[in-house]
Amino acid sequence: MQKCKTSPFWWVALMCVLLFGCSGKSRTPKDSEEATLSKLSMIRSHHRRAAISLKLGHRERAIEEMDKIIKISFPKSFRAGKEAIWDAWARKAMMQMEGKQVRQALTTIDTVIASLTPADISFYTAHLYHVRGRILEEIGQPQEALNAYQRSIEINKKVIAVEKKKKKIQTGVPHKRPRVHRRAP
Repeated sequence: MQKCKTSPFWWVALMCVLLFGCSGKSRTPKDSEEATLSKLSMIRSHHRRAAISLKLGHRERAIEEMDKIIKISFPKSFRAGKEAIWDAWARKAMMQMEGKQVRQALTTIDTVIASLTPADISFYTAHLYHVRGRILEEIGQPQEALNAYQRSIEINKKVIAVEKKKKKIQTGVPHKRPRVHRRAP
């Protein structure tokens, strides 16, 4: 049986919510911080259930757990929620591919990729294209796989550029270190 890796996403998502999402002001009852945290916790539990199902050899049950995650909704402004859903789509496609449901895996990944907008630039959208490349490799379409990997690389470069720009804005214009003149002994 194949060992299932848990995504590091959950720590990142939880930290984002705790650092940026808990302002103490309630938005609306249905989109409260408490409800958002509960949804993230449910997602984490569905991922663990999927991992255990895979260990027990129940791939279809694991895929059903990913489907439950995909159905969870978050406020559109909550980026970590969208990313949790994208992560579940990618994991579902990988489970399908590893279970020899390769055409179904391609349909799964293409469905989520088709829903992306130009503003959806993140590690997770890049990962969707990476997974698409893996699937295309598996079905013997190397040129299409290369294109998918290239798209993943391009998205990751945009993510890095945006982060550099944010850092530059936060810290001001980068400055050179002052020269340290040492006295000769």
